[in-house]
Amino acid sequence: MEKRDAALSDPPRERRRVILSENRTKILPDMKKFLTVLLLLCLAGTPLFAAFAAKTFEAAKKRDPKDGILVYFYGADWDFRSKEMLKSFWGDAEIKKACGNAAMLAVPVFQNPSEKQQERVREIRRGLKVPHIYSYPAVVMCDEKGRKYYILQGDEILADTKTVAATIREKLDLFRKQKEILQKAERAKGLTKAKLYGEAMLEGIDYPEDALKIIRENDPKGETPYAKRIEFNVFKLITDKTHRDPDKPEAKMISTDEACELVKKLAVDDETTYLPWQRQELLSACVAYLRRTDKTDSRIKALNKKIREIDPDSVWASVADQTEEIWLGKSADGKKKKRRRK
Repeated sequence: MEKRDAALSDPPRERRRVILSENRTKILPDMKKFLTVLLLLCLAGTPLFAAFAAKTFEAAKKRDPKDGILVYFYGADWDFRSKEMLKSFWGDAEIKKACGNAAMLAVPVFQNPSEKQQERVREIRRGLKVPHIYSYPAVVMCDEKGRKYYILQGDEILADTKTVAATIREKLDLFRKQKEILQKAERAKGLTKAKLYGEAMLEGIDYPEDALKIIRENDPKGETPYAKRIEFNVFKLITDKTHRDPDKPEAKMISTDEACELVKKLAVDDETTYLPWQRQELLSACVAYLRRTDKTDSRIKALNKKIREIDPDSVWASVADQTEEIWLGKSADGKKKKRRRK
């Protein structure tokens, strides 16, 4: 205090120096607190992990990515659009953000590769089982071991960036959910294990690896419906019984009455064994059989009505509308449709 009073009696410049020094001493701790809080707020909005680029599949696996590995396949010397998308799409910040905590890998596909190019591709994808890809570019979404659970291709990958990012997030969310269920299944046994594997059969991504084998081993009596859902085959369930096999002319085909009774039992009375789309497919197969044989409008309309009731927004509901419009000459609302002569 005495020092301050002495300084105040000094010239004005000295007084300013003392006052500034005192203010700095008071302000600095407050500034430190402010900057610390600001930094914490910034970090709160930043994910602890982020998608990272990997040069090879083996390198990606070594880092054990929590959200698996996403592999972008592009035509290196023949599909210039997919090559350009390597930067505009695969390098886009929004896409990287959508990939969560996954490893991002790019694999070139050459039309007429040289020895050097072949070696380069082998090095990049060594250890990766490449599934059949219908079109390029494509993003193969795998778990951390390389098991494919979805392929983003065709119109899905050529949509705008925001839409594609939303699709990637949706599939990743399903993958995370499936992974969480499978972790519980690893600790379970018997029927509980079978049920958990059944729960992990999420619509929208591939079923877990060896799901049918594991379910059968833990549910030998078939107490759960999951094995039947995996083995679902509309041809074996109904079509083989309604189509005459040229190699087996002696085989007896079921009647239309029997066909209707069969699908009623499988797809109408029982709503738990098969998935909604599987039940719709069974009903639709029966509609096709009636069209070729019975041609009873009321029966076809009754089956189509049930298809719509199961899921009015599905593809099979749309098929039901079309069958009535084309085969019966009526729209879904029952009104007679006038056909123009060509």
